[in-house]
Amino acid sequence: MTYLGTQSGPLFVRFFATPDFLGAPLYTVRVPAAPWPGDFLFDRPNLPFGSYYLYAFRDASDSGVYNP
Repeated sequence: MTYLGTQSGPLFVRFFATPDFLGAPLYTVRVPAAPWPGDFLFDRPNLPFGSYYLYAFRDASDSGVYNP
């Protein structure tokens, strides 16, 4: 993924089964990230075959909670 903002902290990527992102995510991946814009790679080992809807955010507090 590419992040172009100025906020620091890890990136969180959440995997959902539906495009409305309702309910609990199926999986969450915490991606350690350098405190500057750039391209970041992430991996979710043993992900079952299927379709997923993802959203990602940078978390300055490293709490795992999205706070815009």
